[in-house]
Amino acid sequence: MPSETSTSTTILTVAITTVVASSLSLVLSRYIPQSSSSSSSGSHPSVANREEVRRPSLPLSLNPPNIPDDTKDTKAMEIFKQVKEYRRKIEVLLYMQEAVVNVMDFTRVLGIIVDCAYSIVPADRISVMVLSDDRKSMTVFVSKDVKSLNISATKGVAGYVATTGLKVNIKDAYDDPRFDSSVDDEFGFKTTSLVCVPILAGGGVVGVIQACNKTNGFDEEDERGLEALSLSAGSAIRKAQLYASAIRSNRKSNAILNVVRCRTSGASIPELINVVTRSTYNLLLAERVSVYLVDRIKGEIWICVSKDPSIAGLTLPIGRGISGQ
Repeated sequence: MPSETSTSTTILTVAITTVVASSLSLVLSRYIPQSSSSSSSGSHPSVANREEVRRPSLPLSLNPPNIPDDTKDTKAMEIFKQVKEYRRKIEVLLYMQEAVVNVMDFTRVLGIIVDCAYSIVPADRISVMVLSDDRKSMTVFVSKDVKSLNISATKGVAGYVATTGLKVNIKDAYDDPRFDSSVDDEFGFKTTSLVCVPILAGGGVVGVIQACNKTNGFDEEDERGLEALSLSAGSAIRKAQLYASAIRSNRKSNAILNVVRCRTSGASIPELINVVTRSTYNLLLAERVSVYLVDRIKGEIWICVSKDPSIAGLTLPIGRGISGQ
């Protein structure tokens, strides 16, 4: 998780940028006529109630004035558009910061990161890849067209960024020796340009954000936008991971406690087996749990408990299949 100094610096940067945007809007009012009626700022959507969309429409606090078609001060117009764009990106980053505080679900956090990234960087594909606990692989948890794909943490541009913690910006992916085209080959996607930045938390890399394909390639502003997003993203991912770990630990404790209570209460063997089966369902959240008993006399195993009645009572020779081994 970022240090207090890093967090303070980020907050100060956002505050300064907001003041600069407001000041520029006042300066530009001398060049650009103001409309007679001003638009009210939209309220920020609640993260808990926000509808999941790929490219979220985020409200702006800075609304452009009505500008006559014959406005000749194009330089002032260009500056105003830049100010408006900077303010929009600040709104996106603030929205991401809100997710750090309010959202605990791991999958939803990753979805919000991708949505915000699409709002900051105009790319054809944006992916969030999270390192495994052993740091040997990464899982593409969220992307426009690729989900739950496991890749090596040492291969490709994403693996290079995850290993070194350095950002990468490539104009032509196939001319870079670090690029791994296997994902393109598998999904029929053609990567041209890409930018990849590390997601940091607790002083280390927990994943990467990768954006692919932008007309004329990605620039330094795109890099800065993704890096700013990755600061909040790292905190959000780490928090969601800890929360998920706590939930799993709680389920494990409850499962063990239920089995111990059943054994100490003098329950029968069928009752004990039923408790073990239910506890296993609650612990692993599996689609099917079956309990096999071994019949040494007949040299076979048979399914005594299963929620699937079609396989209850099924027997297998000892030594055959995974269960028989």
